[in-house]
Formats: sequence, structure tokens, C-alpha cells
Amino acid sequence: MNTVGLGGKKFYYVSPPFPNPANEFLLVSFVVFDKKNEDPVLKSSIYDVYGALILNGTLESNNIKEQNDGRLSEGEISFDVAGFLPGIYFVIITSYHRSYSFPVVISR
Repeated sequence: MNTVGLGGKKFYYVSPPFPNPANEFLLVSFVVFDKKNEDPVLKSSIYDVYGALILNGTLESNNIKEQNDGRLSEGEISFDVAGFLPGIYFVIITSYHRSYSFPVVISR
């Protein structure tokens, strides 16, 4: 679990990738709260153990709920890893100038 507070205006939670080890897909769940009512954008990347970029993308939240004092967004990022070679990879999720890295194992 990763929670970040930024001056009481924004926070987000990003779950570790599931399942781990994986062989076909990975899911990462997230929840974002923003008092400025901005739509959150999360950037996602997967790197191999040598640091080579394997997959890169941007996700805009697909489930936004207006709250009295801001906007609550939640969703999932799905990664298709069926074509990856077995090994260790790193999933990087970035939002609001903060990044979190999760090691994952791809097995067959």
C-alpha cells in the first residue's frame, strides 16, 4: 500500500501489482482524491531488470465521483504481460510528481 499526502490537497493510494508472480496480466488498483477537482492522470511504465523500458502508458481515471470538498477517482491499470519473457520486472506508477516502484515476477 502506498499513500501520499500533499499539503492536504491531494492524496493517492496505489496497490501493489496482482497477481505476483504473473503470467498473463497484472492489475494495479488506485484511488486519488484531489481538492482542486482536477482529473488525475497516472503514468505507468514497466522496465526489465536491466533498466530497459518495456511498456509505457498514461491512464486517465475512468470512475470519478464528485465529493463536497473535491473529486475522488478510482480505477485499475491492467497490463498485458503474456508476451513478456520470464523474469523480474519493475512496475513504476507516477502521479503528482511522486513515483512508486513495484518488483514483479513473470513466470510461465
